[in-house]
Amino acid sequence: MTDIGILVGYFMLAAHALGPGSCPIGLITAFSDGIIGLLNIPDSKKVVISIAVGYMDPDAKINYVRSNRLPIDDVVRWIE
Repeated sequence: MTDIGILVGYFMLAAHALGPGSCPIGLITAFSDGIIGLLNIPDSKKVVISIAVGYMDPDAKINYVRSNRLPIDDVVRWIE
């Protein structure tokens, strides 16, 4: 699985460099039976991760949601 993580990371970096955003979807394994049938993936293969790729909608409200967070000094111990 380490190789898959490296591949996903570099794929996402490459996509970003070309313009679209991306998001890894690990929960895809919960729906692998449906995905395998939809994409005609042979039974000898296993779906372990997927990547959503597309362009962001800058006007979408979800892009402006901000959660309340503690100040960084409350959660990080700085060593000098």
